[in-house]
Amino acid sequence: MADTSAGLLVLPGAHDGLTAKLIAGSKAEAVYCGGFATAAVAGLPDLGLLSFEEISGALVRIVEAAGGKPVVADGDAGHGGLLNVERTIHRLGRIGVSAVHIEDQVAPKRCGHLDGKMVVSRDEAIARIATAVAAGRKAGVEIIGRTDALGPEGLDEALWRAEAFYKTGVVAVLVDAPRSAEEVRTIAENASAPVVFNAAPTGSGPALDHKALQTIGIAAVIHPIEGLLAATAAVEATLRTLVGGKAQHCGGFDGINEILGTHALVSRERALWQTTTNDLGRI
Repeated sequence: MADTSAGLLVLPGAHDGLTAKLIAGSKAEAVYCGGFATAAVAGLPDLGLLSFEEISGALVRIVEAAGGKPVVADGDAGHGGLLNVERTIHRLGRIGVSAVHIEDQVAPKRCGHLDGKMVVSRDEAIARIATAVAAGRKAGVEIIGRTDALGPEGLDEALWRAEAFYKTGVVAVLVDAPRSAEEVRTIAENASAPVVFNAAPTGSGPALDHKALQTIGIAAVIHPIEGLLAATAAVEATLRTLVGGKAQHCGGFDGINEILGTHALVSRERALWQTTTNDLGRI
């Protein structure tokens, strides 16, 4: 990541090559590419449905369009076991990604601001991050350790994991989906590593402006879907002008998830589990 000693590093999110060019032409120091936006461009919800090949293809276009500005990417949970984590980081390095955050969710992972997340054990989480750090040193990629433990396991567990990730050698930590400004402050005060804050306007956490984040002690803030939401709303408005009628309204994070069919697919997944469980009971 860029040097944050002079102030807050602001990372706007690109969902395609065009938005990466727009961000690169702005005063932003770096470009961010997150999993939710990448999946949405493919018409899919962020439920771990895209293959690494699909994700890396999108990143190739974004890195090229960024024109030399650093690109920080969402590495999800590494796309498999430890060998997959290692390969993921090496391949992202060859693409030209500057930094990657790797998380501790179970597979298949889902958007960090959706309910129903689960995380792997402490040992597996640390092994995953340590593997990414070692691979990153060889590939020239900096690693941000992300934990999604706050929701399913609580703040104390999330802080423990963030500290453990720091000891593996990450350049920063990201405790995703804090629920209040006080939790954000607690994370910043207790983390030994620089803290990255995910400011996605999903309604699940506090809306903090950049000045407030700097005061709290946050080192970097990502805005992963703001451009995507704005683009979707603009296209909907254009369609109403071109063809009339009532288009499916984006309406922010919940609205775009409705368009993408996120909740219907989550319900479908639950139904599949229930069917499978019932079938196993008859075997």
